[in-house]
Amino acid sequence: MSEAAAHQVWAVIPALNEQATLASVLEAARAEGLRTIVVDDGSTDDTSGIAKRLADECVRHAQPHGYAGALASGMVTLARRDDVAWAVTLDADGQLDARDAAALVHGAEQAGAAVAVGIREHPPRVLERAAGTLCRAVFGIADPFCGIKAVRIDTLKRYRGYAGRNVNLALVVKALLGGDKLHQAPVRSAPRIDGASRFGSLGVNLRMIKAILTVLAMRVRPGARR
Repeated sequence: MSEAAAHQVWAVIPALNEQATLASVLEAARAEGLRTIVVDDGSTDDTSGIAKRLADECVRHAQPHGYAGALASGMVTLARRDDVAWAVTLDADGQLDARDAAALVHGAEQAGAAVAVGIREHPPRVLERAAGTLCRAVFGIADPFCGIKAVRIDTLKRYRGYAGRNVNLALVVKALLGGDKLHQAPVRSAPRIDGASRFGSLGVNLRMIKAILTVLAMRVRPGARR
């Protein structure tokens, strides 16, 4: 990666009580040459301690801000640094693969794209698959709720107010509406190592519906902030 060789690709990793998996995620990211920023979103276990020992940077929330708030904190922090070429999101629970995150950024650079989104083979929820069909038709985004998304630093700085919103979907859509190019590639998704997701299905579905309505409104009114 030409640009990334001069600077760095950083993985933004939101984490809430992920002591069982965080160390292995950070080690995998390091093996792929990624630098890491962990946003500890009010954890009550040893997540913060692991992040301080193993991550390149750790942001700590005293109280949970939610997944979107944690993503936003990490990405806005990176936007202030001068050693970042790309920011790519990665989960702390081990479901997503750091190899795919690094490859997605590499593919985006090769394609001359400013934003990139992974494509999972089997998104787990029916609503996710329906959202993929809709977003593919409207924006060209095949898997809008994939947890691996990457953004070039100049685009992140330009649209930092959208960082984290709707699993970074709002940031990607804003960039596309502004004329930036999109890159997409398949990524793997594994079951959680330490059990079921902490987020209830109803809450997740409501957040996904809100996210889709938000980005559709951005398409109708490109200049609007929601």
